[in-house]
Amino acid sequence: IVKIYLPVPDATQKDTMVLRWQAVDRNLANDPISLEWSDAPKGPWIPIAAADTLGSNASVAKRLANTGSYGWKLPSNFPTHKVYLKVSARDVAGNVAEATTAQPILVDLNKPSAVKLNIVGAGN
Repeated sequence: IVKIYLPVPDATQKDTMVLRWQAVDRNLANDPISLEWSDAPKGPWIPIAAADTLGSNASVAKRLANTGSYGWKLPSNFPTHKVYLKVSARDVAGNVAEATTAQPILVDLNKPSAVKLNIVGAGN
């Protein structure tokens, strides 16, 4: 059983979303979790954590431990403002369960700015 939850901003790291999930199975594989994003509800899916071992293809999703959360540092040139998220979990027999967000998640890396106007009201 796999569930995905809405991400939350990471209070300690700029431009980072904490992705959260729950994966339950008596026989989960070692490092059973894969995380991916897409700008469309049916994909194509792009790995959030890409495999980084020598000789691996960067387009292959890295399998992660079932910790329930992952800090996703978004690049400054991220190509879209809305994403769908998918979490996949594998068991030792190779069965895969997936959960995706039903609605797109807003990705806004723009830092809010404000201008202070020193307006003083006239006295009566």
